[in-house]
Amino acid sequence: MRDLMMKIYTIMLILLVVRTSSFKPFRGCSRTKGYEDLVYCAPSLRKNSQFNFPIPECCKNLKIDKMYCLCDAVNPNFLEVFDVEKLPKLSHACGDLLVPGSYCGCYEDLIYCVTSLRLNSPFIPPIPECCKNLKIDKMYCLCDAVNPTFGERFDVKKLGKLSHACGDLLAPGSYCGGKQ
Repeated sequence: MRDLMMKIYTIMLILLVVRTSSFKPFRGCSRTKGYEDLVYCAPSLRKNSQFNFPIPECCKNLKIDKMYCLCDAVNPNFLEVFDVEKLPKLSHACGDLLVPGSYCGCYEDLIYCVTSLRLNSPFIPPIPECCKNLKIDKMYCLCDAVNPTFGERFDVKKLGKLSHACGDLLAPGSYCGGKQ
């Protein structure tokens, strides 16, 4: 009975994650593709459990787009149920799908840095967790996440101030969010 309830809970949560995720319309991502990725791969990504080797359908689905759609689906709902730290393990188990240097599941940068990037408000210095996360990849992940939707929710002009406040993470002349 407990297993049945866990499966029902997982499927309901997967539906919620897919429903609230903002999949990009290019590269073949769709709600159906993201749903399939999560259904097949959920046992490997669950929080508070050991990493389970993925089933063949999981790897087959992820190989279609090199995990792009699954990585793009990472949002607060995803983080409530799935362990983002298991995404690289999943990539490796399915044949090293993530290109070295690529990032998957960068939503955590935004979670910790959101107060510094709010629209229509003065710049607020970042909290330590924000800078700690951004230093891991020199803001690459956050800069890579900038798209038209990002600009509707966050102030792109504050990215430079955020970099400076965290110790000048962006190299001179580098681009972040289409800005130099």
